[in-house]
Amino acid sequence: METGGLWVHSPQWPTGEFCALLDDLNAPVDHIVLPCNAFEHKAPMQAFCKKYPKAKVWVSPGQFGPLGSCGTSLQDKISLGYRVDGILGSDVPPWANEFDIATLYIKIPKNAGP
Repeated sequence: METGGLWVHSPQWPTGEFCALLDDLNAPVDHIVLPCNAFEHKAPMQAFCKKYPKAKVWVSPGQFGPLGSCGTSLQDKISLGYRVDGILGSDVPPWANEFDIATLYIKIPKNAGP
């Protein structure tokens, strides 16, 4: 990134080996991105955010399920178990000029999610 920090997309579980590989890059983890609502991508987020607490956290809109939920903006209730600094599609991240990004959000029926 332009700042010299790292942008971690869909982080995996913060195992010793994975964190050592990140730390070997000699750059701070500045941003953590949860790009989808898939369970396998959401599961490691809380542990990863705890390991890198200074990183800004960005999530895709409409998170729901056993690991917590959020709406489509920071004004909606967020209960994901970790701090959320921005919701993609609603908030413009500072790295938006470095990556081509697009957010696809489809509002589904209330009985299926948010």
